Amino acid sequence: MIYGDNKFNVLVIIDEISDELETALIKRFKFPVEIVTLQRYCNSKGERIYQFEPFLRDVLAPLVTTRRDSSDTAKTIDPSEINTIVVPARKDGFDETL
Repeated sequence: MIYGDNKFNVLVIIDEISDELETALIKRFKFPVEIVTLQRYCNSKGERIYQFEPFLRDVLAPLVTTRRDSSDTAKTIDPSEINTIVVPARKDGFDETL
């Protein structure tokens, strides 16, 4: 998951994730990769609705939660300390990388 000081992590937002792509992402990168599926639906009137699982849902649900670190000590996680940068993937860069 996306925890830890000075650790690099990736969040992939995609409309559909195949087992092959998920496996490729995990094998390619040597750091944690979170995958969020975002689907958009549009009706005949042009109205849109989105279906997704909220990012960091398991962290944010109880606003402040605890986890165990490597020494098995409970640590409090403050969601405001989580830094996230969203960068769109362009097809040519995606094809080159994966």
